[in-house]
Amino acid sequence: MTHIEQQQNSSTTMQTPEKNAPKNLVPRSKAILISYCIMFAVALIFSIGAQFAIPLYETVFSSFGADLPWLTSIVVDYRKWLLLMPIYMSVIVIFFMVQSRVTTEMNHAFKIIFFADLLTFIGIIATVVVAMYLPLFKMGAVA
Repeated sequence: MTHIEQQQNSSTTMQTPEKNAPKNLVPRSKAILISYCIMFAVALIFSIGAQFAIPLYETVFSSFGADLPWLTSIVVDYRKWLLLMPIYMSVIVIFFMVQSRVTTEMNHAFKIIFFADLLTFIGIIATVVVAMYLPLFKMGAVA
């Protein structure tokens, strides 16, 4: 094999990875990344705050001597699980930050996952808030 043939073979082998690379790579959506970072910060503040606030509610409700509604009991008993929210969000943020260029389908998938996470996060916060106020509504209805 001559030197020219070797150069042609090496140049064709160097071009093959580019042929296999996806053509529709786009920069990741910075808006989604910033939104996830904000949602992570809010989840972290909420979950840590809940670890301090929920026991205070529990002592107030037990001082009244009333039975807690089932939803309030679940939130009080399983409040440590709220700490999983920021951990889950941080995994997504780290994964998203590592990807500098993604396919357009992956970008759409990130948007769908973000909105599903946002709705779930809002639902969890609303459930915890309602659960903490249910004993007050129950005691108000009795009196």
